[in-house]
Amino acid sequence: MKHEEKVIDLAAHKQNVANFFKGEFIDENILQVDSEVASGFILFFQESEKVNMMCFNIQLNQDVSYYINLENSSYFNRAAYFFLNNAYICNLNDNNEQQVKYNGFLTANKEIALKGKAKKGDFLRHISMYYDEHLFDEIRNEEIKTYYKSKQEFLIYMDARDELQFFRKTLWRIFEYPEEVRNKIIRIKLQELKYIFLQRLVSLDVSKLDVKASGITTYQLTQLFMIRDRILNNLKEKPNVAELVTETGIHKTLLQNLFQETFGYTIYNFFTVNRLEQTRVALVDKMMSTSEIAFEFGYSDVQHFSSQFKKMYGTSPSAYYKQFNDPSE
Repeated sequence: MKHEEKVIDLAAHKQNVANFFKGEFIDENILQVDSEVASGFILFFQESEKVNMMCFNIQLNQDVSYYINLENSSYFNRAAYFFLNNAYICNLNDNNEQQVKYNGFLTANKEIALKGKAKKGDFLRHISMYYDEHLFDEIRNEEIKTYYKSKQEFLIYMDARDELQFFRKTLWRIFEYPEEVRNKIIRIKLQELKYIFLQRLVSLDVSKLDVKASGITTYQLTQLFMIRDRILNNLKEKPNVAELVTETGIHKTLLQNLFQETFGYTIYNFFTVNRLEQTRVALVDKMMSTSEIAFEFGYSDVQHFSSQFKKMYGTSPSAYYKQFNDPSE
C-alpha cells in the first residue's frame, strides 16, 4: 500500500492519516485503527497554538510505503520526528535522498520531505511534532533564539541519549494502560518530549558556528553520516579531521560547523562523548575494571580515562562501578 500526502492544514492532515490507515475517530483527537492496513491507535495533541503532535502506536497488517511532502502546509513551517527509524529524507531543492537511521530525533523545515517503507508486522511507534518559529520564543538565550529563527533550512539530529531512552521506554509501557488513563498520560508525556527537544536546541554553542543560512546539501549530509558512522564503529581511534576534509572535499571550518550544527558536537567531542558512554555501559554491564576499559577503548593511560570520565559523569570510574556492583548486596 502506498501513501502520498501533501499536507495543507491540520484538519486535512488528520483526515489523510485516517484515510490511509482506514481508521475511525472515537473522539476529535483519537484515531482508532482496526483494518486490513493496521491495528492500534494514533493520538493527536495540540500542545499549544504553535505546537501540534501526533503519537503513533500502530502494528502494520500489510507492507506500506509513504511519501510526505510538507512544502504546502499552512499550520506549521518546521517538523520534528522522534523514533522513526529507516526513513529517507528528501531535499526538495535538489531532489536527492539520504537514509536516516536513528533512535533520537531529527527536525527540519519544509524543504525536507519524508519517505519510507515498512513491512507487515512492523510496529510504528513514533511521534511527529509540527511547529513554527514562535516555539523558539521559549528559549531565553537571545543568541540561540535568533540563530534558529534565522535559519531557513536546517537539519538537527540527536542520537538516543539517556533522557530519550528513558522517555521511550516509559511511553511504550504507557501504551498498555487502560484507554481512559493512557490517553491522558500520553498528553503529559508529549509535553515532556517538547522540552527534551528544546533542551537539545539550547545545548548548541552557536557562538562557535559560522554556517550561512543557505542550509545543508544532501551531499554534505551524506558525508556527515559517513563520518558519524565511522566514529561509532571504531571508538578506539580518534578521528583524523584533516583526512576527513581531504576525503569529503568539504572545507575544514564548514565541515566542523555542519557536523556540530547537525549532531550537537564537534567531530572530536562527538567521538569523546560516545566513547565515554560506551565505557560507562561496559562498567555496568560487562563489569570490566578501569584499566581493562582504558585498554579496550584505546585510552593512552588509565589516568587520562579516569579524568575524562569524572569530567563527564561527576564521579570516578571505580566509584561509578561500585554504585552498580556493591559486593555487600
